[in-house]
Order: sequence, then C-alpha cells, then structure tokens
Amino acid sequence: MTKIKLYELVGLDERYMSPFCWRAKMALAHKKLDFEIVPIKFTEKHKLKFSDQEQVPVIVDGEQVVADSWSIACYLEDTYSDAASLFTSEDQRRLLRVFNHWFDEIITLKLFPLVLPDNFDVVYPEDMDYYIESRRQWTGKTREELTQDRSEDDFIAWRASLAPLREQLNGFDYFGGISPNFQDYIVFSTFMWARAVSPWPIIKPGDIIHDWRERMLGLYDGLAGKTTGYHY
Repeated sequence: MTKIKLYELVGLDERYMSPFCWRAKMALAHKKLDFEIVPIKFTEKHKLKFSDQEQVPVIVDGEQVVADSWSIACYLEDTYSDAASLFTSEDQRRLLRVFNHWFDEIITLKLFPLVLPDNFDVVYPEDMDYYIESRRQWTGKTREELTQDRSEDDFIAWRASLAPLREQLNGFDYFGGISPNFQDYIVFSTFMWARAVSPWPIIKPGDIIHDWRERMLGLYDGLAGKTTGYHY
C-alpha cells in the first residue's frame, strides 16, 4: 500500500505547530496506516496549490486528496473501516462533530492569544515577516502587547474552563473510555500545539487532564512524546 502523505505545518527544530495537523496525525496512527510527513512552512502555501486551498492538514492517499482535520478523520474512518474505529458509533460521530466545533471555538480559541507570543520564538526566520503581519491582522496586537496582556490568572481561568472535560474523564483513562477515540485526538491536539510552541505550563501535575495527557504522549510508541516540545 502506498504511503499516505500528510502535509503539516512546522517550525524550528521540527516543531509541529498546528493542532489540526495533530488530529490528522493521531487519526492515522490510530488506524495503523503508513504515512509520511511533508513539512510546510508558513510561507510555503504554494505547495498546497494542488488541494485548491491553502490550509493544513492535507493528506494525499493515492489519487485522493483530503483537506481539513474533520474531513480527514471521516475519510479515514470510511475508507479504512476494517481498521480500529475513530468513533464508537455513527451517533457518536455526529455528536463529535458538534464537540469539534465547540472545542475549537470555546477552548482552543481562548488559549490562542495566551501562547501566541511564544510562537514567534519557533518560527523560521524566513517566515517571520509574514508571521508578524498575519498575527497583527488577526489579533490587532503586536507581540509585545500580547505578552503584556497575559498573566497567570488568564491561564488559571483557561484551566477552569476545562471542567466539563474533567467530569467526562473522571474514572476513565481516555475520553473514549478504556481506549482513545477521535475526541481524545481533538482535545490532545491543542495540548500538543501548546507544548510545541510555548514553555508556559498550560496544564499542571495533579490535574486529571495532565495524567491523561501523559498517557496520550506515550501512545503509538511515543509518536507525540518524542517530538520537539517543552516539558511540564
């Protein structure tokens, strides 16, 4: 079988900087599919022209081209149905589509300005001009302003917003129960993005989510844990 290609955003020292790419990568590992990473810098969007859009992740599976982490998960589930399922049922798949949107809008988006100042330290020099301008347009603030605006209180508030996830995880190793499913990868992706780009500990030991994250780092022969990132 031909290796699946995963186009993924990277920074200095092979830091994988996209949470959405992590969802696709963990889904591929879950299915035990053979894949290779095609690294993309911020200023290399032209390499995605074949996909008719400019965002990662993109996978190429033979003649099939699929973009968007949710679409990739559904494609892998339907195409490789004999492999381990990413969803416990079709009903759960529909519910996770809602969860996917909620998590991005409520959890990931609130974390974005808190770790964004640290992203500048792991961007390739040739990407820096683009990164500075695009983030200023996105947030309306400079790196210095973003740094001044954040505090430990902001991280405490963000950790508090994870309460529904702690309730779901209580008594289980994974959100999927005794083994992970795509909900685990949705949540884990944000932690992996933060781990890659920011030394600020977004989650601390003693938290049930920290224990879960440690288990996730060890999955699939340490696929995530072996990548470049900050340790806390």
